[in-house]
Amino acid sequence: MRALLRAWALTVSLGAAPALAQTLLRIEERDLDGASHAVGPGVAIVDISSTLNIGVDRAALLERIRASAPGTSSQELIQDLLQLQSFLNEGAEAGLKPLEDALSEWAREGGTPAANAKLQGAYRQWGKSSLQVMEYAHRSLSGGDPRRARLRESLNVALERNAGASIEQLYATITQVGTQEAWRLRGELDEVLRQEGVSVQMGVWVTTRGEGSRPIHLPNFDTYAPQGRVDIERFKILLTEEQKAQLRQADQLARDIQSRRFSGALGPEARERLAQLFSSTRACVIALREQLDAFLRGTDPTTQRLRAAAEATRAQLESYGAFMDGLAAKYRAPPSTSSSADFLIGTNEDLDEAARRTRQSVEQFSVLLTALNAQAAGLDEGGKRLLKQLTECRQTFTTDVGAVLQTLTSVFQTLAGAQSTHTAALELGAQVLRLALEDLPERTTLDLADAGRRAEGDTVVLKFALRRGERPAQELEVRQLQMQRVLVHLETVVGLIFAQQPRDMGGSSTSRFQVAPAYSVLFKGASRTSGFWNNVLTPGIGANLSALDFDKDGTPELGAAVTLALFRDFVQVGYGYNVFRDRGYLFFGVGLPLPVLGFSAGSSRALSAGSLP
Repeated sequence: MRALLRAWALTVSLGAAPALAQTLLRIEERDLDGASHAVGPGVAIVDISSTLNIGVDRAALLERIRASAPGTSSQELIQDLLQLQSFLNEGAEAGLKPLEDALSEWAREGGTPAANAKLQGAYRQWGKSSLQVMEYAHRSLSGGDPRRARLRESLNVALERNAGASIEQLYATITQVGTQEAWRLRGELDEVLRQEGVSVQMGVWVTTRGEGSRPIHLPNFDTYAPQGRVDIERFKILLTEEQKAQLRQADQLARDIQSRRFSGALGPEARERLAQLFSSTRACVIALREQLDAFLRGTDPTTQRLRAAAEATRAQLESYGAFMDGLAAKYRAPPSTSSSADFLIGTNEDLDEAARRTRQSVEQFSVLLTALNAQAAGLDEGGKRLLKQLTECRQTFTTDVGAVLQTLTSVFQTLAGAQSTHTAALELGAQVLRLALEDLPERTTLDLADAGRRAEGDTVVLKFALRRGERPAQELEVRQLQMQRVLVHLETVVGLIFAQQPRDMGGSSTSRFQVAPAYSVLFKGASRTSGFWNNVLTPGIGANLSALDFDKDGTPELGAAVTLALFRDFVQVGYGYNVFRDRGYLFFGVGLPLPVLGFSAGSSRALSAGSLP
């Protein structure tokens, strides 16, 4: 009997029919420690070095296809298949385990009344799905459905062949026939969908700070060349060349602070870099404006048919260009406020407006491109130049502008814990395969170490889309996975400390703190659920080493301390010991580079902490 149950369960492997809101992609993360984690919908958090196992819920996909095109030939066929699947899976998922448990209890207790009653109830539950299959097939008598009539005939033949068998064997026979019919329906559906030109695509991007979004290879779904493998060391304490330079700059800054040659303001280098980010967009706006003006001066019939779309694009371009020019001028000018908080708030508002205008421009470009391509045979040389320039500008807006928005987001929304990535402008490239449903892989694997260079806070974006012929892709699901260094690891941080020096060694009533360059080696780990922990709090605990000079003789003195770091290592506190002078000290410190503020130090060397990370 149990062998029969197991055999029956193995035949039912089509997947349950889902509600429309169910996610299409099932993602499982496997980290370097060997642990597995289910990745939920929304903006999820994964370890930066994990491997992602990605599966597609085919039943949920069929439901989305059915809902996307009412009245097509495939709609009724999908509905029949999903209904039959749901009956079959209901028995496998809800009825099999209780029946096995009831059989074990009945055998263990020797057929007591309670065990008998439980076994009878389990049989009824198990047989429910078989009765539903019978009822489904019986409806062909009144509705004239040839597919259900075929199922009814197959059931009659199978049941006649098994006449006199036990009730368990009859239930299993019904399920087996129903499963065979479901596979036949699936084959018919594949053919109908192929005739309707239905295909699916899945693309993956990594959104990297300061670089925008770049597509990466997803096995079996595209022809992109694999990225170079980049393994991120978990336990590394050596200073990088960049950190060594920061340490030298910290030493100079400490000297400047001690000598009072220090002033804090928003660095002009940072403002200039922000302004320069818009240069490629500005050049595109100018070039496209010229091509549109030339095209609109035409009088041929093709130009007249496209005039409305071209004029709407011209108006959108003027508005967008004026906004970007204003934004560039704003960041070249000195800030209107000395408050970092006010500056961050204003920049967040600029980000939202830039994202909205960018999406509007890309949408308008797409409208005109579609119209131009439809009239391609009648375009003169001016129209062809416009088509070429418009294609290039749309690409610029979806890559260069995406880089601008991501760079600004990474700098100015870090302290607010922003996690969402602008995904509307990401387009599935020609290298992303269009797969018929029968060619759709059950699963694929993405090793994040193969995604190339990446950093904490970067985002993996997965887009799953439906296509019908040459129509634009219809997005069915977009998933965002923010990469963090979730597993316990070591980080080395350069900074400045303000050490409380003893009164008998230079301390005075006006200043009891000495500024010194330092670096910390911190144990850290991120959260899979809390953006506040990962983007704002970011705690770490470890050792701090500093170059003190309590007696002010110009000879560095080693300070060793235990420290707690918070807020992206911007704030550090701890207690240390001056090894050379045999004195303890309390300290607080700041990490470098600073995330927003730039510094100038009189005539001393410029500090790069004001530049964008």
